[in-house]
Amino acid sequence: MASRSLSLYPTQVVLYLPPNDGSPGLFPSSSRFFVTETRDGAGHARNEGLHWESSDPAIARTEADGTVHAVATGSVLLSVRMSDQPALMATASVIVKDGGRADVVLE
Repeated sequence: MASRSLSLYPTQVVLYLPPNDGSPGLFPSSSRFFVTETRDGAGHARNEGLHWESSDPAIARTEADGTVHAVATGSVLLSVRMSDQPALMATASVIVKDGGRADVVLE
């Protein structure tokens, strides 16, 4: 049987809550993760047949393509599993901070 494993890139990301006033934030409030499946020592990009999950969707929520969005401050563990082999899993940490906006006053 072939040796298989999954890995995520990046392994950690820091996101910032977007401003409440609807203005654009200066810092990222979302990020996309990428998966590599290793079979017998060779790496292959994998973007289908994956199940993404956040340990706390109230802090960071995920989409089917591996994009994660900041919802509230805190830390979560993002995990991805292969749909056909749920035992194969990779994880990454997501930290969400307040302060996605910088106010500049010119005098």
